[in-house]
Amino acid sequence: MKRLAALQQKLDGAIKAYRAHLELAEPEGTEQLAAHSAKTAELKAVMDRASEAVANERGAMEAERQLVPVRQANGRELVISGGEDRAALDPRGGFQNFGEFIGAVFLSGAGRGSDPRLHYEKEAAAPTTFGRESVGADGGYLVPPEFSARVYQHSLDEGSLVPLTDNIPLGGNSMSFPKDETTPWGTNGIRAFWQGEGTAGSQTKPVLGEFGLRLKRLTALIPVTDELLQDASAVPAYVEGRAGVSIAFKVNDSFINGDGNGKPLGFVNAGPLVSVAKETSQTAATINAANVAKMYGRLPRVTPSTRWLINHDAINQLPLMVIGQMPVWQPDFKVSPYGTLFGIPVVPSQSCSTLGTAGDIYLVDFKSYIVITKAGGIETATSMHLFFDANATAFRLTFRIDGQPWYLNPITPNNGSSSLSGFVRLDTRA
Repeated sequence: MKRLAALQQKLDGAIKAYRAHLELAEPEGTEQLAAHSAKTAELKAVMDRASEAVANERGAMEAERQLVPVRQANGRELVISGGEDRAALDPRGGFQNFGEFIGAVFLSGAGRGSDPRLHYEKEAAAPTTFGRESVGADGGYLVPPEFSARVYQHSLDEGSLVPLTDNIPLGGNSMSFPKDETTPWGTNGIRAFWQGEGTAGSQTKPVLGEFGLRLKRLTALIPVTDELLQDASAVPAYVEGRAGVSIAFKVNDSFINGDGNGKPLGFVNAGPLVSVAKETSQTAATINAANVAKMYGRLPRVTPSTRWLINHDAINQLPLMVIGQMPVWQPDFKVSPYGTLFGIPVVPSQSCSTLGTAGDIYLVDFKSYIVITKAGGIETATSMHLFFDANATAFRLTFRIDGQPWYLNPITPNNGSSSLSGFVRLDTRA
């Protein structure tokens, strides 16, 4: 940077000198005119050389910035230039794919030499009295970040509800949230009043509460046999697929059924959940148009994050729902593979209750659910020592998350007897 600044300063001086010379009046004599032209050419040459030097320096800086680790002839050792973060230069840590990384771990654990690419510069965080994940002999190697990001994205592709929630990534471990659960028509909180001429205004004050969330730990520990490790093309699908599906399911289930003990607090176990009663003489294990219409009426708002969650056994009942001659369900597959109810996407969920029991169908505004996640997504590490006696290598994926509904109680409407909520379920139909 200092060299560029010096070259730029030299160029500025050359430009000023050239400009000042051009502003001089041209002499009339032949000899004087020739001298003037020679001086003009000289100053222009100086300016051009200075400009070229600046351009060259900037080109060199850009090349250094984009320089990535390259392999030497042996295909293993990496050449790194400068003091830049290796993860930023090459998020794969020098490996072509996840299978190649796992294969290197296997060979190292089998005593067939340590691949230098495994000694990744970014070390795993660990107490000093425990084995460090960045050292093979102490417990494993940190997976390069691009592979970690691939696994996390895969979990989102498996129907994760996290993107629908009010999600806040954190650098720390906890966060406190102020909240105001008062309504404009209630008896407390900030309210407005009509004021007559010459009368004093009515005073109100905010009623603020507070709650906090602290990241909980979700871990997938996956042992992979040495035989499977030798088939590198099969390992990525195995590890990523299993971990992604499991993480997505556990997180989704916690948003619904979580008890808040070491996991997020699900809306089923929270205060704002409201229930809709079954119809008189309704057949057991059925969901009809009147049920979903009444559930829809208990929702205070519809947002892009509103979803119907439904047990798979109830899917075949959706096309039968009509009010008069108008169908309630629409096969709008561009919005959802399972269509829509009242224009809201339907999402089958294994976390819903058995058909006919309370919780086999929910109507949820996920923007009413607050979530914090650890910035950076999933932390991934591997060890060949944990299951050494079973000839297997362990892959550990850790996802830190917490969540709960934004408010503690249903909303009391200004006029009407039925409370409102972003979390609505249908009661048992037995």
